[in-house]
This record gives sequence, C-alpha cells and structure tokens, in this order.
Amino acid sequence: MGEKNISEVVPDVEFFKKKIQAILINILQCMLKYPEKMSVEIEQGERTTLFIVDVDKVDFGRLVGSRGKNIESLRTIVQSISGSQGFRAILQIKDEERFF
Repeated sequence: MGEKNISEVVPDVEFFKKKIQAILINILQCMLKYPEKMSVEIEQGERTTLFIVDVDKVDFGRLVGSRGKNIESLRTIVQSISGSQGFRAILQIKDEERFF
C-alpha cells in the first residue's frame, strides 16, 4: 500500500549537523565583538557529534555569559535540534582552559 522510501523516513543527519553549525555561526556573529576570529568546527566521535567553538580571548566572556547563561542556552539549542533528529551532540569551547 503506501510504502515509504527509506530516505523519506531517516533524517539526513549530515544536513542537520551543517544546519546546527550555521545556526551557531549566525548567533555568534551577532554576539561577539570579533566575529571574524570565531570558528565552529564539527568533529564526529564514536557516538557523539562535537561542535567546537573557538573565539578570541576578548570574546570568551560574551560567549559564556553571566553565570554561563549564554553557553548553556547555545548547548540547549544544539541538544534540542540534534535530539529531535535522532543523534547526540555536544557544544564545547575549544581549549577552554587557555582562558583561565
């Protein structure tokens, strides 16, 4: 009867990874003082996708926000989109220890 093609059922995970990356870049470009020094890389772990954000030292406080509100909000967005598409993702700050 109404057979569905497998490509219609399974979400295109790679498409959504790129979409999340683009969303993060768009948000960060509006938040940061030096958006041209920012990058968002995608790394694939065994079971988890990592979105790694790198910013200029001056922008670290803006990225994290007061009491971590900004970074936690960004992490929630990443987890919400990835979870709704059936994969696990985490947002990390590249070499976070260099800021302390």
